[in-house]
This record gives sequence, C-alpha cells and structure tokens, in this order.
Amino acid sequence: MWLPILDVTGELAVLDLAGEFDSIALEETRHNLDRELAEIEADFWRTAPSRLEDAVALIDVPTLFPLERPTRGAFPNVEFMALQPVTPVAVRPSADLANEQGTIWIRYRRRMLETALVVCLVAAIATIAPSFLAPSPPVLGVTLTVDGTTTEIETRSSTVKALMVEHQVHLGAADRTIPAAGQELSTGIPVRVLRAFPMTLDVDGSKRTVDTTRRSISGLKRELGLATALRVVEGAGPLASGDVVVLRSPDDVTLVADGVTTPISDALETNVGELLAARGMALGPRDSVVPIASALVTDGMTVTVQRGQVPQPSRSSAKRTQNAVAPKPSSSTKAAPVPLTTPRQTGSATWYGTGPGRGTCAHLSLPFGTIVTLTYQGRTATCRVADRGPQAWTGHVIDLSPDVFGALAPLGTGILHGIQLST
Repeated sequence: MWLPILDVTGELAVLDLAGEFDSIALEETRHNLDRELAEIEADFWRTAPSRLEDAVALIDVPTLFPLERPTRGAFPNVEFMALQPVTPVAVRPSADLANEQGTIWIRYRRRMLETALVVCLVAAIATIAPSFLAPSPPVLGVTLTVDGTTTEIETRSSTVKALMVEHQVHLGAADRTIPAAGQELSTGIPVRVLRAFPMTLDVDGSKRTVDTTRRSISGLKRELGLATALRVVEGAGPLASGDVVVLRSPDDVTLVADGVTTPISDALETNVGELLAARGMALGPRDSVVPIASALVTDGMTVTVQRGQVPQPSRSSAKRTQNAVAPKPSSSTKAAPVPLTTPRQTGSATWYGTGPGRGTCAHLSLPFGTIVTLTYQGRTATCRVADRGPQAWTGHVIDLSPDVFGALAPLGTGILHGIQLST
C-alpha cells in the first residue's frame, strides 16, 4: 500500500532507501566474512603445534620410514638441534577492533534508517488519517432545473457550484444560478440554471448588445448598474432574445421661441431636433436654433429658436387669404372636395400636434373638406383640409397631422422641402 511520505528532514526526498539497505547488507556480509577468516586464521595458529607433533610422529613410524635415528657420534661435525614447539601467531587485536567498529557503524546506520522510516510513516498517517476518519457528508435530495428540464437528484455536494461540477453543467460568462453558486445546499432546495440571451439596449442614444438573464427592465437596470431614473421609451417585459429596449434620462429644459419662454420638465428626447418636433415647433427656411438641432439634450439646457426676417404679404394677397377663410362645416354638413385653382402647388411643409385629428391638414386657401394628395421623394399621402394655416411668416404651404407627415418622412425631419400638392 502506498502512503504519502512527508519530507521531515529535507533530505529524505532524495534518499534511495532500497539502495542504502543493499549497501548495508553488502558491507555487513563483507565484515562477517572478514570475521570468519580471522577466526579460521587464529584457530590455525592455535592448533599448529599439535598438528606439527602429529606430523613428526608419523615420521618415526618404522613402517613408513625404516630409518634409524642417527647418533651424534656418527656425524661429529654436525650439530643437532632439538625441535622446538612452534608458537602460534596471535591475531592482532587491531583487526578485531576494526571489525567490531565496522559492525557498530553498520548497526548505527541501520538504526538511523529504520528511525527515519518510522518517522515518515507516522507523519503520513497523521496527514491522511483525518480524511479517512472524518465523517462523510450527508446525502442531500435537491431539484435541479437546467434548460427547462427538472430532475430530482441525490448529491453529497455542499454548494451549488460543486453541484454544477458534479453534474457537468457548463455555465457561460453571463449565465447564473438560483441560488447563487456559493450558497450551501440543503435537503429539498430547488436549484435553477438561467441561460443568458442577447438583446439591444439604447441608453440616451448609445446602443449596444448585452447578454442578460433578466426578464424585467427593472432587473436589467439592477444587473447593469443603470440609473433607476431612466425612463422606458420603447420595450416592455417580459424580455426575450432579440428585444430592443430604449431608455432615456429625463431632463429639465427651457424652450425660448416667438418671445415665449416655456419650461419643459422631464424631456425624454435625445437631441434638440426631436425636442422641437415633439412639441410642434417648426423651423422656417430662415430660422435657426441654438444649440443646433443635432445637439444632445442635457439637464438644464436652454433651447432658443431664432426666427428669420420673412417678407410680409401684400394687401391683395392678405385680402385673398381673408376671403378664403371659411368657417368649419358642422358635423351634419360635409363639404365636397374642391379642386385647387392650379393643378399643382410646390413648397415646404411641416407637422403640428394640435390639429383636428388624424388624416387632416391645414391650408391657407383651400376650402374645408378638400382632399389633397401629397408627393415627396417618391412617397405619397392624402389628407383632408380641416384647419387654417400655416402662419404666413413660416413660408410653408401646408401643415400636416403627425400621421400624414410620418407617411412621407420621419417626424424628426421637421420640415419637408419640395413637397407637391395636388387634388
């Protein structure tokens, strides 16, 4: 069984224990062999004299060597020496001492290695024991809903994030879970995975595509950190993929035109041109506005309309205009369409939001009830004369209701130059 071994001394990580024990075994064998050889050598020298006497006795046996022992008188010039017993050579004590010292060193090294192994084993057991001895987390029954599919599952995960990893549920950058990923699980808790979807958001004219899981505009504001004061101009909940939400900041603006100062509260228009068009403020060919029509509306802004000098109509034209004015027909009498005195009339036109209603227009000379066909840049529309106008100083030939003007061009255009009128 393999166990993790802690690095207790800082050197055990590089210690080859198997090779070290093999080396110790070889050294111990060598010392044992030296000891045996020393004992054999000592035994030899200890028993050598008796063995030598046995060898001499064999020489005296008559059957082997039938020789007579020479006498000293037979060889007068030869000096006979008596055989002396051979003294055995004792083993030097230093060799035994060296063997003993080597044996002690081997035992010391073995003891050190055994101690190191025991320490490492105890440290490993202390490290892994808590993971084995700790109680297992309880089994929890939760409800998991992913992509519209709800499943009852049992898990030992402790948090929502661990549950997602356990069941291999991939979460995108804008996806989220309910409860949050870091919340702890409990028995019976429902867990939902909400997938993000793309939508277009326009905040004060700045458009961008965002990914969100929110289904309400208030939730979208909170998620993106948008100001709660933003007003919804376009879009409504519940939100879905591909929706467009337009939000505008309400601004307080002062409008100065025709010598009248008008405070405007909570204006939601993006630029000055939209501000004037939404309030029926038409600009003549010689009129100007400060700041310019494309300037963004900001809180506290003052918009000033400067009128140009337009030649006053002559008496004859004023008289014709006065004679052309007729009272509006009653609801019981409907005037028949009256053709123009000339087949066509060309000029400029604008729109105003205070007229008699949809499909109507204001003309200076045409009788009430006249049906006028309008042509502008390839587009056509019809309207019924139900009001008098426009004012002479504007230079326009006709004023249109917003729906008629919108059939020819966006309301933000303000003025249509080169429009043709016919019946």
